[in-house]
Order: sequence, then structure tokens, then C-alpha cells
Amino acid sequence: MSKDLVLKESKQGNVTSMVIAATPEAIMRAFADKYSLILETGDVMLIGTNPYITKSGLLRLSHIQKLKSVIPKRVEINYEKGWAHYECIVTTADDRVYKDEGFCDMKEGKRRMQDVIGTAITRARNRALAAATAVPNCTFEELPEAVKKKAIDITEFMEEEA
Repeated sequence: MSKDLVLKESKQGNVTSMVIAATPEAIMRAFADKYSLILETGDVMLIGTNPYITKSGLLRLSHIQKLKSVIPKRVEINYEKGWAHYECIVTTADDRVYKDEGFCDMKEGKRRMQDVIGTAITRARNRALAAATAVPNCTFEELPEAVKKKAIDITEFMEEEA
């Protein structure tokens, strides 16, 4: 059996069950290979057994799939209340159009309006790109900070091997 696969056996009474599970590195590599992503540049992060594509991964996919345009557009910014709303329109090589929105509020812990605006743009862009490139799950940047802190990236595996 490959070192990337782990055989787990559990017993409950007279019943024995066996499960073959992939190592975190194998899960990440399989996801990266499927979408032509590069682990070493941070295109994929892993939380538990779920791979998530990052902003860099989405941008790489947009180049691979030769998207025609990715256009973020301001919908509304409210400086007094501290929130921003953006949308992004993505056009594919075969002229399909995907549109999605991103919001951010200072209540999320952002200190400056510049950060609120940047986060709203990133969310809109990531959501539209994910739809246009057929990426499963939400993107890594969409996850709450507490969840992102549990992420594993490929550099952790490379450090272990050194």
C-alpha cells in the first residue's frame, strides 16, 4: 500500500470495519492535479480532509481556462456605516458570463475602510471566478479566520521531509 494511503480498522462488538484513507498530502495533491494547480505556491489549502482553492489558485485557473475578462465593479460603499458591496463579472472564452457579489463590514474586525473595500472586492472576484471555473466548495478566503487558522499548506509537509 502506498505511503499516501492509510488503512484504518475499527471494531465495534463483532463487527470490524476497514477504511482506506488518504493522507493530507495525497488529498491536496489530487485536488491540485485535477485543477492544474501548484501546491508550492499556495494554490490549495487543506482544512480537515477538505481542500480549498485560494485566490492564487483561482487566478491560475483563470489563466489556464483563458477567461476573457474579470471585472470587479463597485455597487455601493457606505463610509459612515463602514461597509462595502461589490460585484464581479467574469466572461469565459466561450462567452459565458458569471456574476457574483461580495460584501464586507467593519464589524468583521477590519480596522480601515480600505481593508473593507479590498475584502468585498476579493469576495466578489473569488465567487465569480469559482463559478466560472467550476471549483467545488467555497474559496479559502471565504472561510472565517478561526477556521483558516486550522489550515494546512504544502510547506508543512516539505518541512517534515527535510
